[in-house]
Amino acid sequence: MPPVSLGRSIRRTAIPLLAFGAPALTGCGSDEQRVEKTLTTYLTAVVEADGPTACAQLAPAARDDLVSSVAGARDCEDAVRRYRSGLTAQQREELRTARVTEVSIEGDRATARVAGAESGSLEQVEGEWRISARSPAGR
Repeated sequence: MPPVSLGRSIRRTAIPLLAFGAPALTGCGSDEQRVEKTLTTYLTAVVEADGPTACAQLAPAARDDLVSSVAGARDCEDAVRRYRSGLTAQQREELRTARVTEVSIEGDRATARVAGAESGSLEQVEGEWRISARSPAGR
């Protein structure tokens, strides 16, 4: 299963987010805003089949998990394109309009909730928030 799942009807939709195409903010805004931007950049990139941008939002282990979870994927960018091609119009719209409703940060780890979905986990990689391979236990 991909690193982030969104639950309900969009559960299958959420490949390692996990919201979300511009790159994550660097050096500006609060950590909570940067976490939200990473997620929204990722989800938008998935909807647009923008593999480079989507993959840039993932921690290395999450990229590896994504590739191994999408049949026939050669690399992360290919996995995003293949995954996106299997989404229905409704799933794409749910991803496009997904909103982060809560962010909790503890040191170099964060948990974010997307409205109507499960929590997703992020970690700092070289000073940037990236979507993690797995959600923290109990979340």
